[in-house]
Amino acid sequence: MKQITLLFLIISQSIIYAQENFSVQYNLLSWQKSFITDISEEELNKTLAIHPLLSKINTKDSAEFEPIIKTCETRSTAIFMRQPFYGFSSITKTELGYKVTVSKIKFQQNERLRVGILETSDRDIGLEEYLLRKKDGTIRQNKQAKRDLECLDQTLTNLFSF
Repeated sequence: MKQITLLFLIISQSIIYAQENFSVQYNLLSWQKSFITDISEEELNKTLAIHPLLSKINTKDSAEFEPIIKTCETRSTAIFMRQPFYGFSSITKTELGYKVTVSKIKFQQNERLRVGILETSDRDIGLEEYLLRKKDGTIRQNKQAKRDLECLDQTLTNLFSF
């Protein structure tokens, strides 16, 4: 019984921490995380310059990163999470490492999906349309939204860890 309780606490903590990295301002959802490292600003910019998805970004300028496919389990996430996504990113050097902010996250709609009477458009769709409540602009708290945010947090953390 203690093992089950411990496992539950570990899983719930990872979901809570994932949601802490997301915030809402002006009905836009963004992800922000600080990474602790002793890498210099020059080394960080060199690493970014050779990265296949992040080469447009440096610590002086913000830019859009190339579309990526998430790196976590697809069966437990929503259908939209199976599509490649991209976003606008800025990286700031801090005393203890660097801080990454990703905003304007959009999922590519490379193909139209038909599910019953629901049909998606072929335009790229912002993360807000899926995970923000329409009535008050807050992040949805259901299990599906939590799994999707956890997956996105894991993918972005892996992408920006140097």
